Amino acid sequence: MTHKLDADDFFIHRVQQHCAEQGLNFFLVEPVWVEPFCDQYAKGKIWARVLLNMHSEHHQPEDVYHRLIWLAHERKTQVIDPPDVAVAAFDKARLHARLASAGFNLPFTVIVPRERIEGLVLSEADRAALGAPFVVKPSMGYGRGGVILDAMTEGDLPRSVAAWPDRHYLLQRRIVPRLATGEPMYFRVFYVFGSVWCCWWNCFTDRYRLPTRAEEEQLS
Repeated sequence: MTHKLDADDFFIHRVQQHCAEQGLNFFLVEPVWVEPFCDQYAKGKIWARVLLNMHSEHHQPEDVYHRLIWLAHERKTQVIDPPDVAVAAFDKARLHARLASAGFNLPFTVIVPRERIEGLVLSEADRAALGAPFVVKPSMGYGRGGVILDAMTEGDLPRSVAAWPDRHYLLQRRIVPRLATGEPMYFRVFYVFGSVWCCWWNCFTDRYRLPTRAEEEQLS
């Protein structure tokens, strides 16, 4: 398991507990020994049946955890999630085009390569479609890094670049969710080992909760 010790400790302890109950070996690849672990793995001196990727930096190819999961993938170790699949979903610029072609109703979006940011001038049609304020987000960002929620013009793009260097940036029309019982009607869907989990997500507090039985019946 790869992990940068900044969050999710409870989840890690639970995985470790379940491995112990099943008689499986568990090893946490912490930052203090990730470099020698990666080196020994590359030399074939150690091996793992499964590698659970908690925190590789997909937008930083030089990141040691990113290199480790690709090495494991190439060595036929089962990686959760497989990096080729994860990156395809992680890159918002690529995913946006795929979702649009599949017929999803998406907020109006302008995708800007980093090399076009300097001197960028939006057309009047794009300004009207984006509205104001609009959202700016890095293509490979996460955890709200580099996200600007109150952008008014293309001149706000450098704020995102400074916070999160990336190859592409998305300028999107800001969508305000409806409220019900004081909570935003905003959900996220997770695919976990063959099962689909739908969760309410509060975009203002970052809290998740499962829908109640009544909500499932009402929305099904």
